[in-house]
Amino acid sequence: MSSRLERLVAGLEEQLLVTNLVNVRYLTGFESSNAALLVEPGGRARLFTDSRYVEAAKAVEGVELVPTRRPTRPTRPSPPATRSSCPGRASYRRCAP
Repeated sequence: MSSRLERLVAGLEEQLLVTNLVNVRYLTGFESSNAALLVEPGGRARLFTDSRYVEAAKAVEGVELVPTRRPTRPTRPSPPATRSSCPGRASYRRCAP
């Protein structure tokens, strides 16, 4: 377990779910586009990630890996294209007159 994670555990009074990927990386060193970390006051830390990152997650010391079937973070749908004032192309901006 990293020293950062140990310091967090020492100050916890209840479970903490970390879903921000920057914070997951800061606490564990695990870099992923899909992860969540559940930290408990007794020192148990569980790292949730999908099958794409299982091998890399196994290398993280001091955490229990929990593979998930689906991404832990929702994927964002692409915004719909809008009608353009420019003939022949979709655009989110207005064409210059």
